[in-house]
Amino acid sequence: MHAVLTYIQHFSYLGIFIASIFSGYIIPVPEEVLLLTIGYTASTNFINIISVIILVVVAFILSDYIVYRLTIGNSKYVDKFIQEVLDIKFIKKHRVWFEKNIGITIFLFRCIPLMRFVGPVFSGYLKVKQKTFLIFNSLANIIC
Repeated sequence: MHAVLTYIQHFSYLGIFIASIFSGYIIPVPEEVLLLTIGYTASTNFINIISVIILVVVAFILSDYIVYRLTIGNSKYVDKFIQEVLDIKFIKKHRVWFEKNIGITIFLFRCIPLMRFVGPVFSGYLKVKQKTFLIFNSLANIIC
């Protein structure tokens, strides 16, 4: 029985990782809902909370990086995201400030619920240096 539980636990970690990568982008579930579900599961001591926190942070950083790379590479898969981001009234109104302060922009948009996709898409569209994107996005993922 212990072997079965161990197997299920490891499969759960893989499932959490995959769900975390795709939440908000491909899976139409906001990451906040996913995090609440994962937190509840961790509270049952079925999975280790520290391992899950690290796993989810890495998954979020990876998914944001994938969207950033697709955008910077002018991928047809993110054309819709680019147009949606550039058409947001708030972005249009403050675009110069966002471009001038791109590090703060990446960080802030990552911390605002339901605006997760704006930072990677806007950064890729502006061809922000990879190092800059990774530093500010990773900090936001860890802190927020």
